[in-house]
Amino acid sequence: MEQPSVFRELAGYLSCVKMDPNVDTWYIDTDLSNQCYTPEYETFKHYMVLPSLLVYALLIPVGLFVNLYRKRTTLNNPSLRMNYGALYNEYRGQVWYWGMVVMLLKLILMFVGSTLFDDLKTKALTIFIIIYIYYLLYSKFQPYERNSLFSTERIALQAYLITIFAALYVEDNILSYITWIVLALVVLLNIVVLALMIWGIFGISFMRKNDYMKRVFKNLKKGPQLDVDFGEDDVKYDANVTVNDDE
Repeated sequence: MEQPSVFRELAGYLSCVKMDPNVDTWYIDTDLSNQCYTPEYETFKHYMVLPSLLVYALLIPVGLFVNLYRKRTTLNNPSLRMNYGALYNEYRGQVWYWGMVVMLLKLILMFVGSTLFDDLKTKALTIFIIIYIYYLLYSKFQPYERNSLFSTERIALQAYLITIFAALYVEDNILSYITWIVLALVVLLNIVVLALMIWGIFGISFMRKNDYMKRVFKNLKKGPQLDVDFGEDDVKYDANVTVNDDE
């Protein structure tokens, strides 16, 4: 789905930066050739950017949620899975809506990242609070069908929160050795988490292949059959039958 990328591009027009700190002229962060706060910019923002953000951030997610809610009892329908399966395939039936929660989380993070460009500390604290709220909800509802996926993502969220906290902790620290120790621990933590995620991905891939091979061998044990069409009648020959020639 292209919604998050489109939303990110639109939200970028709300972020303005200074090219020269001594000159009170602001430019669009994603397009430095155009100035902010001009009459043309205000017209473009109010008549194009904000309505488009409303569509992508509210109307489309609400429409998807309502559509899935109405069809929540038939989510296993093949045609529905083909069209909307990316939103709920990996999640338990009781929390079929979790894909919408993840979509909302991405949109909020993109909006915060685009609009709080100048104040990095405020941005980091805001992102920390958002991720922490999501972490609490994630731990409560446990959305994934596979426990391995749930555990891996939970560890990744914990590492993300620790990384943000560590970055804020060392930002204004005057003791350099503490900064290096914290950074080393954060790097080590992220390496371990990355290794666990890779291991989890390979483990899930192996389990899926193993399940597939079990189904293949189960079908092979049933014995192959050969269908021969002689017009009106279908004659089936069992390949397991042994034919003895008369002497």
